Amino acid sequence: MIIRDEFLLLFKSFKLTVALIFLVFCCPVSAVSNDKGAAYIELGMTTSISGPSRDLGDSVLAGVNAYIRHVNKNGGINNKQIRLTVLDDGYQPEAAIINARKLVEEHNVIAMIGNVGTPTAKVTEPYANKEGVIFFSPYTGADILRDVNKSPYTFNYRASYEQELSLIINHIFEKGIEVKDIVFFIQDDSYGLSGLNAARSVFKKLGFADDQKLNILRYKRNTNNVNSALNDLLRLSHTPKAIILIAAYGASANFINYSSSQFPMLSYFNISFVGSHALENHLNISSKNIYITQVVPPMEFDLPIISRFKSHLSKFGDDNMINSTSLEGYIAANILVSALKKIKGKITSEKLKTTLENMGEFDIGIGDSMVLNEMNHQASQKVWLLQYDNNKSFSPMNTGENL
Repeated sequence: MIIRDEFLLLFKSFKLTVALIFLVFCCPVSAVSNDKGAAYIELGMTTSISGPSRDLGDSVLAGVNAYIRHVNKNGGINNKQIRLTVLDDGYQPEAAIINARKLVEEHNVIAMIGNVGTPTAKVTEPYANKEGVIFFSPYTGADILRDVNKSPYTFNYRASYEQELSLIINHIFEKGIEVKDIVFFIQDDSYGLSGLNAARSVFKKLGFADDQKLNILRYKRNTNNVNSALNDLLRLSHTPKAIILIAAYGASANFINYSSSQFPMLSYFNISFVGSHALENHLNISSKNIYITQVVPPMEFDLPIISRFKSHLSKFGDDNMINSTSLEGYIAANILVSALKKIKGKITSEKLKTTLENMGEFDIGIGDSMVLNEMNHQASQKVWLLQYDNNKSFSPMNTGENL
């Protein structure tokens, strides 16, 4: 008996270390077990539904949930519905690991999908691998998630931060800007460090020394206070020409909004975690000197995956959630469901791992084929560069580069 298509239950706590919880039911209420004959295929998500990065968590969830609802409305997988349990971690590692344990131990999930951020993935991804649970398509390009030997149960959709920064740094050099004229504005944690290490790797491949001196400005995670970084920028011995931002959208927007008045010729380059839609909503300046990388096709492109994505979100009343971040969640859900549909008999994490590794070359309508196999757990290698325009929105500068 179907009670309703979607049921949201939210328990709020004022302590950052306690997870805010809500369950997304896309199916009838029944048994939770994944034993043979159980009603559901159990998936889980710990993500940021509260705090300064909530726009990203909301968007990833909207994309994943849109495709799951579509699948469930059309009979599910082998007559079983998918149930997605979503726990809010507020972009806090302490809450994220509590959530991960709850998803595995209480909800018996076979896979976690759509984790938002490197600091949270740093603790939840090793736990998932230890428990033999698939850790699928986290919203981060960190290198710590890309060692197949160390993390055999981790599978990524998106290109890595190193690939994004390769595109950014090469574009900066093409503008005639030298390394000494580049400044990094980073979140002072594992996310910022991951991006910085990725940039150092790019510089090394371009022939620069391992210990290349870099100008680095920092801010604290889960805050939008950039005053210290702005003061450090003003104290630099020479005027920079480009800033690479490895930040969350609120801090990135504040830094750009305030610093651009002092440095009107400065170019700003954001990596994809910032989220183009979230950054657009928080910028209050007009400039063509702001850029962002993206790991999904731009919305302007006429592609089957984008048409389906817009249609499914609109069908469930989520038109306001159509953006690049929710598209990434939607693509991730497409790939995961494609693998689930190939499994015969009882669906387990181990069978899902084997199926994903046997996907080989496949195409879900993003304009290029993707590859997953035993040695490659990253489906896409493609990155797009977008530029802020006079309409205060980001537009694609290229058709995407495989890096």
